[in-house]
Amino acid sequence: MKFRIKLLTDTAKQPTRENPGDLWDLYVDDFCGNFLKDVTIPEIKSNEYILKSGSRILIKTGVALELPVFDKNSQKWSFDLVAEENINRYAVADIRPRSGLALKYGITITNSPGTIDNKYRKEIGVILHNLGHQDYKISKGDKIAQMLIRSLDIFEMEMIENLEDTGRGGFGSTGK
Repeated sequence: MKFRIKLLTDTAKQPTRENPGDLWDLYVDDFCGNFLKDVTIPEIKSNEYILKSGSRILIKTGVALELPVFDKNSQKWSFDLVAEENINRYAVADIRPRSGLALKYGITITNSPGTIDNKYRKEIGVILHNLGHQDYKISKGDKIAQMLIRSLDIFEMEMIENLEDTGRGGFGSTGK
């Protein structure tokens, strides 16, 4: 399955992956600012930002994408807009944290995984959150997140009066 990428700025880096089975790496292109009202926002330099312990920031990647849909009539993935009734699967992108940043520095993605649906065409943003005990310097071009492109089946909802009782339910119902 192919997807399309558009670089939105001259400084944006194309998503990469080191191996065919890897997720796509996303990079810092720009900074949007801090969203915690009680935290002093440090000056954003042109190429770096200090993410204070306990704070978060929206990072711009400089990248937008176009994801395909699966046309059940042609049995092919396509970028052409097809009628909704002809689509039984479509692609989505999940934005996920990097495990090394999380383990070493406490840097994670607040709404992980962030999901980009098939019709979204704006710039990909990543909300980084510093859960660590030290400030963390982010520089333009840093690898900050991973993107997983996957297909999603379209389901229809059926309203019913009763659900089958399996004897399970509630938190901890599996015994752990």
